[in-house]
Amino acid sequence: MKKIALVTGGSSGIGKAIAIELASNDFEVVINFSSSKENALEVQQEITQRGGQAQIFQADITLEKDIFELFNFIDQSFQRLDILVNNAGIYIPDFIESHKIEDWDKILDLNLKSKFLCTKYAIPLLKKSSSPRIVNIATRAAVKPIEESVAYCCASAGIIMLSQVSALELSKYNIRVNTVSPGLTRTP
Repeated sequence: MKKIALVTGGSSGIGKAIAIELASNDFEVVINFSSSKENALEVQQEITQRGGQAQIFQADITLEKDIFELFNFIDQSFQRLDILVNNAGIYIPDFIESHKIEDWDKILDLNLKSKFLCTKYAIPLLKKSSSPRIVNIATRAAVKPIEESVAYCCASAGIIMLSQVSALELSKYNIRVNTVSPGLTRTP
């Protein structure tokens, strides 16, 4: 029986690479995307051409109702989840003195709040797995601040703490939680 993985932001960049790698390791992958169905279909096709299996699901994971629908789809389709990869994120550079609150909210909503909400809704499905895992993608900016990145750095630091608290609370269910913090990565 194939294991089931959800990759948020799986239609491009790091998320695409993660989805393809998981599929090549015998996972059926649910690729979450927000706006580019075309990109998601391309990733799904690439996985299928390599002999893997993938589903796509459009959800704005900054909205709790969309997250509920995403996890309802996974429950209806697979009745469990083995790995949640909280990957989706954005970067909007700006200095503190000129940073727009709208951009601050966009970054914190997608980069941090969505990871919390996806974790929350994934727990019942992860409990049904024999080896449940959550991998939160942060950045090196979580521990090494960079200019023009106040919201991005704060969200990344929050991701690390979210992972630590989640690991502490979810260990009783054998759910392992880790953070991966890549450095600068060339993506579209």
